[in-house]
Amino acid sequence: MKNSVFLTVLLLLPFSLFSQTKIDYNNFNVDTATKVFAKVFLEFRDTAVHFASGVPHVVPYPVLSESPELRRPRWSDFLYEQVSLPNCKELYKYGNHVFHVDREEWYKTNINTIRQEYYKGIKNVPQCQLENARLIYSENAFSTSKKFDTYEELASFIIMSWENSITHKCAQRGILYDSFSYKEYGLKIQDIFSCCVVYNPLNGHTKAVINFIE
Repeated sequence: MKNSVFLTVLLLLPFSLFSQTKIDYNNFNVDTATKVFAKVFLEFRDTAVHFASGVPHVVPYPVLSESPELRRPRWSDFLYEQVSLPNCKELYKYGNHVFHVDREEWYKTNINTIRQEYYKGIKNVPQCQLENARLIYSENAFSTSKKFDTYEELASFIIMSWENSITHKCAQRGILYDSFSYKEYGLKIQDIFSCCVVYNPLNGHTKAVINFIE
């Protein structure tokens, strides 16, 4: 009986728990670390069904009951190349220090391109939205000297560390779809995101960021 119960538990656990990717800190792979982090974050979003306050998302946003895919933001190569990777490269230079790279000028200069990226592939978006949508840029950043056996463990640790900070918790548990476009036009549009994870062997620190356009 005990063996049967154990087998049932195993079958219910996510497959990713059994396909862990080992970290070799002498050959830290940024692409792998970033892809795993993005995957683990999206899995987290499937289970993060409450705001940081504890209120269920579906109370003010009932559409999430019928369209749970709206919990998951869309990956953006543009945002990764323009923001997440450069931000991590900047944080890479500083020991255990972590901060937010100033992106105000980048946002102002590129707002039209940002709107194009946000609505890319979405049909029937009104021209007024394409030209004037008020999009918000945000970021969570992270630094640690702790070492992990796998990239999955590292990714989970980053997310759970943010869960212990109310500001970061609010960001990663917030609504990540275009609620205005759904309310006004019936359009179901997921927000966009990107992330990056780097390791500096000279100071032994791992840095990570996740960025949102919402």
